[in-house]
Amino acid sequence: MNENPASSSAGTADHNKDSSPANASSKAESSVNTLVVNLQYIKELSVKIPGAPNIYRNLPKKPYVSFNIDVNAQQLGENEPNFEVTLSILCHSSIAAPNEEDSNPPVLFTIDAYYSAIVTLLDMKNSNIERLLLIETPRLIFPEARNIILNLTKDAGFPPVIMQNIDFENLWHQRRRKAKKSAENQ
Repeated sequence: MNENPASSSAGTADHNKDSSPANASSKAESSVNTLVVNLQYIKELSVKIPGAPNIYRNLPKKPYVSFNIDVNAQQLGENEPNFEVTLSILCHSSIAAPNEEDSNPPVLFTIDAYYSAIVTLLDMKNSNIERLLLIETPRLIFPEARNIILNLTKDAGFPPVIMQNIDFENLWHQRRRKAKKSAENQ
């Protein structure tokens, strides 16, 4: 297998802040026609509730929840149009937001989820391969990954966590700017 030809650390999202839905450009929307999602699956899933069962005694009505989102793509075979795109979501919840007085409030739960898709690019000569893999594919598979997080939190005995839409294009641009800045400083 080849090394990851495309990788993007999408960044962090704070569930306690408002997020607006992703705004796709017409160029991005037309590029979806060159992408086929063959399969979606849970690659890896972990739920940790370190304080169980005592943590359930005094659950806050509105716990603090934060997310770290990452997107990676790997070509499945040399010169093949098939890729595995993995959306990793680290969901961390504590009884309150970290602050100056308490930088590590008690943890309610941590979810580490890797949700993947096998995709085929119909036009490997397309100059938007990175965008197709790191923006469009996560945009297509995110709703199912969001449902997994919602159901896991509910099934673990906590209020369901409903993730807001992620603007993968904006996160991709942020990552590229950060990489460019890092390269300039070296």
